[in-house]
Amino acid sequence: MKIEFQMNQKMCNNCKKVSEEYYELKLQIRFIYFEDINILDKKKEEIEKLVEKRFNTINKMEEVENGFDFYFREHGEMNKINNLLNKRYFYEEIRTKKIVGHDFLTSKDIWRYTQLIRIINLNVRDEISVKGKDYYIKAFNHNDLVLRSLDNGSKKVVTYSIVKDYLKLIRKKEDIDKEAK
Repeated sequence: MKIEFQMNQKMCNNCKKVSEEYYELKLQIRFIYFEDINILDKKKEEIEKLVEKRFNTINKMEEVENGFDFYFREHGEMNKINNLLNKRYFYEEIRTKKIVGHDFLTSKDIWRYTQLIRIINLNVRDEISVKGKDYYIKAFNHNDLVLRSLDNGSKKVVTYSIVKDYLKLIRKKEDIDKEAK
């Protein structure tokens, strides 16, 4: 006599979190204004090593067309990531969250967080155009650009997230330095 039954596997919460399919935070790193493939590859390698070295809660990493997706077991890493990159790069950050379930045992909603970081390849002395006016970048102040007009040298402070749709990179400072020599 044969008895057939179907077995459903269940994992405890700790084992689920170790699985590479589980994540609470998806970190998306993208690169903007990287025309030179060599510089882009160096930045990708640099950031990949930096993030993997610093965080041990990464379940999975995927390389996409213009960046990376890192999947973290815990969403509490968001501020640590922000602090780590803030010291090294000029970037734009967007945070979102969505509900993916409900834990009836604790009566709490289960959320997934997404942190999009766009690394922007702009440096001091790069020439840019904003709404048809030409400037060079004098300095960065968090998410603000301190600009000087190429025409008359007047100073202007703009927030990157506001002017990003109107901003066009004219020349990198490396190209300007080459022309000067």
